[in-house]
Amino acid sequence: MAERIVMANSKGSATGMAFYGLPDQVDAQRLLEIAQTFFVDLGLKPNTVSYSVKLPQNARGEDIGWKKADISTLREALATEGAHDFYLECVPPKSSQWICSASFLTTWFLADKEEYDNAGRLVCTYYCADSAQLNRIFMRLAREMDDLTRTPYAIAYEIDGDLADVSSYANADGFLTIFKNEDARAWKTQLPLGSRNVPKQYVERMRMVYPCNLLGPAHLAHTIEGGSLYDWIHAASDRGALEALASGGAVWTVAPEHLERINSILGEAGLLIGWKPKPSALSSRRLPG
Repeated sequence: MAERIVMANSKGSATGMAFYGLPDQVDAQRLLEIAQTFFVDLGLKPNTVSYSVKLPQNARGEDIGWKKADISTLREALATEGAHDFYLECVPPKSSQWICSASFLTTWFLADKEEYDNAGRLVCTYYCADSAQLNRIFMRLAREMDDLTRTPYAIAYEIDGDLADVSSYANADGFLTIFKNEDARAWKTQLPLGSRNVPKQYVERMRMVYPCNLLGPAHLAHTIEGGSLYDWIHAASDRGALEALASGGAVWTVAPEHLERINSILGEAGLLIGWKPKPSALSSRRLPG
């Protein structure tokens, strides 16, 4: 299947926020509270709720299912039944399409805990009103996630598409890109879920540069043009703005009109996992004869 490119749109587009590298031992009850405040920010309530449960293994070797619930039941299940992963969505009356969702997914159910820890992710999707709303909501979530888990990396992005596309991009299904010079498969192949090196790899490089980026201290210390990324961002107003977090990281916001140029600079510097270099003139030149 050929990869699809969904171009960035600054207003009225489907929006996603993905917080990566969450430990399996994260407080899922507190994470549920954070997810609920995401809905509150939008003036919505989740009306579809489910959580993952262990089942007898079927013929295909699958032993995980999803159990429908309400918020109270989910909260109790997280506290007493050993439930962990959950999914919330808001579906308007007389519609089959959700307009807002929040999901927490890990690999907690796999046998080798050491091998698969720290691969969890919280993904939120909704239809964004404007860039100011995106920045505000992401900043609040980033602060809460930073306090809860010292989240190593997170992004917020806008695409022309529906919320299924937003989720697909967050989960790196391999066929969607936002930027022209983006490799649709690099994020998943270079950061395989289930690798014990996931936390280290998340802080080594960014996926791409988005309107909002939660960066850790190691990201900000990367060398670019003879200095740190932190200093490089502060050196010019068109490189965006940094807002510090308690963990020593920061939220980096970038205006949409500067994303292509900044991605090109950081991509060519080797700081972006998703960057796909342009073919060089030398590689496209035909050999004589």
